[in-house]
Amino acid sequence: DDETLVIFTSDHGIGLHRAKQSIYSAGLQIPFLVAGPGVVSGRRLRTPISHLDIAPTFTDLIGMPKLPSHSGKSLVPLFTADSDTIPGRSTMLTACHRYYNARSVTDGKYYYVRNITKPAGTLANPALALNTDQYQGGSPWFNRTYDATLGAAGSIGRDLLIQTVTGVGLPDEELFDLDQDLWCVNNIIDEPAHAATLVHLRQEMSEWRTTTEDYNTDSSELVRRTNRCQPPTGPPSGNPTDTFDGK
Repeated sequence: DDETLVIFTSDHGIGLHRAKQSIYSAGLQIPFLVAGPGVVSGRRLRTPISHLDIAPTFTDLIGMPKLPSHSGKSLVPLFTADSDTIPGRSTMLTACHRYYNARSVTDGKYYYVRNITKPAGTLANPALALNTDQYQGGSPWFNRTYDATLGAAGSIGRDLLIQTVTGVGLPDEELFDLDQDLWCVNNIIDEPAHAATLVHLRQEMSEWRTTTEDYNTDSSELVRRTNRCQPPTGPPSGNPTDTFDGK
């Protein structure tokens, strides 16, 4: 007991529309609890973290340098009461790219979304935009709310479902306050009170996408970079020497 670090976490995303395999917080938030020697208990932190942080945390604990392939950061600084943040990180980039391409950046409170490409399904054939367990019956994860949401004429839920499936009405950018709106329903991107936050998170996303070589927004290039199995479609804008074949 006094030599073992325990991490409790999970896979991502409950099998509901606008959750599993979507860009919104319900599809990307995970439980993450840590207990063990040197970990101060009873603290709940806002700082964004990722499963990518687990490996460098373990290597840090055993005194081993982080490997070049580790893109996360060690969580060890969070284990004591000395810090509520990870040095060098104030936000986290998240992504989805199976049915459409979107990126988001969060600081733990505000959640900024960039919809690069949009879903292209139909209400008659949502399979073009949703995994089947998000709209069909079938054990174990089937969506028990899809039909009812679709039938709720005039509701915000139905409007958001149509956006999720067809892309119709889906904004290019979205901003949500997770403290007030955990399910990302109320897009506050046009509210003047959040203008400074929007500027900051746009810049954070730009820096993240440069760092991760995700700055070419052509849809075929995004697919190629996801699969890592096709030759480049051409050099990325702004850096003609980079063929995306590094790192």
